[in-house]
Amino acid sequence: MTASARDTAAATPASRDRYVDLLRVASLGVVVLGHWLMAAVSGDGVGNLLAGRDRHGTGRLAPRGTVRPGPEG
Repeated sequence: MTASARDTAAATPASRDRYVDLLRVASLGVVVLGHWLMAAVSGDGVGNLLAGRDRHGTGRLAPRGTVRPGPEG
């Protein structure tokens, strides 16, 4: 039931622009990378990049599963 890449390419009309397909795939990759960077990389205010976002102080926007420090931390 699964078609190989060669079968799919043979069934694709000749009028299809492969360059546009490449741009679509590249734009999807850029969107995924951008969302990952927003979620996983942050700055410390001094110019250093940190892996993993510190969600302390986001209040109600923080996901329910996030462990927040207690009043002493």
